[in-house]
Amino acid sequence: MIIEYYRDILNSHSIDVKVHSFFGLMSFIHGKILIAIEKNGQLFLQTKGLSQDKINEFGLKSHNEFHCYLDELFLLAEDFSQQPTRYVEVIQLIIEQANLQRSAIIEQKLHALPNLNIHLASLLRKIAITNTEAFFEIGAVDAFYFLKKKLGKDLSIRILWRLAGAELGVRWEVLTDQHKQQLRMMLAEREVSQTLEINQKPIMVEPTYTQHLRSLSEHKLITASMSVKKVNHKGNSDSKKRDLAQNDNAPTN
Repeated sequence: MIIEYYRDILNSHSIDVKVHSFFGLMSFIHGKILIAIEKNGQLFLQTKGLSQDKINEFGLKSHNEFHCYLDELFLLAEDFSQQPTRYVEVIQLIIEQANLQRSAIIEQKLHALPNLNIHLASLLRKIAITNTEAFFEIGAVDAFYFLKKKLGKDLSIRILWRLAGAELGVRWEVLTDQHKQQLRMMLAEREVSQTLEINQKPIMVEPTYTQHLRSLSEHKLITASMSVKKVNHKGNSDSKKRDLAQNDNAPTN
């Protein structure tokens, strides 16, 4: 796969990227940053923040097929496969710009993000998400999952759409049916994983019962020890009696 080829180039240059599923497509992730999406053997770079001069310099071709997910994506020039150094350079630039933008967003208030009005921001505070940094750290799906646990099962699924849009920086209305279905699947996986965690917890013996077993064991040891002492004492007494009897029967001079 071409995405694995490009991933290996980055990893060989100490740029840690992982391949993840992104709404039915494969993608590159660096930390929390989406770098690229692969489709039909082509790589589309997330170039939000790059200047037009840089885009022209690297020969990237504009492509808006994924506008519902991100603001802009650019097709990676085909000759980059023969120019790994140039490819690494553009990826490093993308990561640098993404980090700068993320820092700027983190400084904003929650309700400044798309779809997060004051009411929804106040709901997030109920689950200890008080700023944008905490929101991006936990992600839309987990945020909705914990809201659902806190507020009840009747929480509207539209809240998940709003949170997902806020995480991607877009209005929730532009999310496609495929996108929403993927979010539902991610939520279902989250709920299943939580159930498995609960079911797989080791069964702990109650402290009182453990103490009872320990006391019982100690009692048996003490009883056994006392029995040995009694036997030894009895043996010593019998021996003394025999010695006295022998002394009484001994002839006198």
